[in-house]
Amino acid sequence: MAHPDSGSALLHDINQRFIEEVGPIGEVLIEDTLKLWQLNQWRGPTAFRRYLKCLAENIDNLVLRQRFIHDVERLLLVAQRNKIAS
Repeated sequence: MAHPDSGSALLHDINQRFIEEVGPIGEVLIEDTLKLWQLNQWRGPTAFRRYLKCLAENIDNLVLRQRFIHDVERLLLVAQRNKIAS
């Protein structure tokens, strides 16, 4: 069984990666995106992918956006593997 805080840890890792890419403004953008997540009640396996997509829309530079998406998709894959293996 996956650790109960695995979702929180994954969210933290995604947010840290986003802040690395966009700088301190990332904290405000994260808050806005988390509100959107709550408002739209994203649930299930697609919730983190929707979150990723919304964060990525804030990165204007295509190369940086693709790098962020690639890195976070790798985080999601590892988290999925760990959940399956747990």
